[in-house]
Amino acid sequence: AGQIIASCGTTSGCAATFNTIDPAPYIDASGQWWLTFGSWEDGVHVLQLDPATGLRLTSNTTLYNVAKRGAGEEGPFIFPYVAGGTQYYYYFAPINVCCNGTASTYRIVVGRSTSATGPFLDRGGLDLMDGGGTILLSSHGAIYGTGGQSVMTVGSKVLLVYHYYDGANNAAPKLGLHYKSFDSDGCPHVQ
Repeated sequence: AGQIIASCGTTSGCAATFNTIDPAPYIDASGQWWLTFGSWEDGVHVLQLDPATGLRLTSNTTLYNVAKRGAGEEGPFIFPYVAGGTQYYYYFAPINVCCNGTASTYRIVVGRSTSATGPFLDRGGLDLMDGGGTILLSSHGAIYGTGGQSVMTVGSKVLLVYHYYDGANNAAPKLGLHYKSFDSDGCPHVQ
């Protein structure tokens, strides 16, 4: 066992400005291992892992900054996927305020890159480091506060898994599932 990376929050004398929560690993098209993590204080980051140990790769200690938003961003998830013949790395993250029942403004944004470490751009070309992010899923009908997402393939389909609050059931927390499709430009849409 070992430590990949640590933050120290508001501890006096703390030099780290990043927050090491919400880790999510992924493997790029050439088999290299990566980890995305972080939120709020200093945005979202990516670092490279050693596939032999699962720890931080000592030959690449770069901490890549991939997304930042003043109003909050957390729970990053990067999904490698070939769409329209191009290898993309799709970045998904919830933004805004979570965990407040039907008052939650949580919603899922997406960006993409042709590199495992970014830059990640939204559909309009705005960098996620500059507050970009195309809204993929937000509150609708009796569904509030969509977020906490993961993405996976099920057979030949791509599935988005997320949590939300059910406004028709006393704001009970629920699990949501939606298949995604990709348009001719390789941009994802919820079905």
